[in-house]
Amino acid sequence: MLQRIRGFSLIELVAVIVLAGILSAFIIPRLNVTSFEESGFFIQALAAIRHAQKTAIASGCIVMVNIDAAGCTLDWSGGPAGATCPVFTAAPDIINLATGDTDFCLSGTAAAPPLGGSFRFDPIGRPLDNTDTVLSVAQDIVIGSRTIRVEAETGYPHEI
Repeated sequence: MLQRIRGFSLIELVAVIVLAGILSAFIIPRLNVTSFEESGFFIQALAAIRHAQKTAIASGCIVMVNIDAAGCTLDWSGGPAGATCPVFTAAPDIINLATGDTDFCLSGTAAAPPLGGSFRFDPIGRPLDNTDTVLSVAQDIVIGSRTIRVEAETGYPHEI
């Protein structure tokens, strides 16, 4: 008794490949890469803020955070009297050890550059404004359709 082996014919396989090609020709151009870039930038900016706060606490120095369309940079911004903290220079000094670069984020999207992303952390991790005063209200950093909030007093960064 002969058993017949079942499978797909060549015509069926070709038809499926042609349909997949036609669907991909219409679907791939509709993918919104900007939303993926925005999401990646948002996550990296949030991580950079957390890293800045931890660096400030660990070093006992003031760390400045700057988040803009060019990326996320961290820099030393002095420290309390008597502390041996690096001084501020024009170029960012804190290096991202994962990349060896001073940028902690992907470049921002031109459609939605980040807003409100410049502040500092004091040696105990509290967020400061430009006059070295602890923030009395939370600081919001808007990145496209998402917002990072840095809480006053604690400096806790999270998405709202």
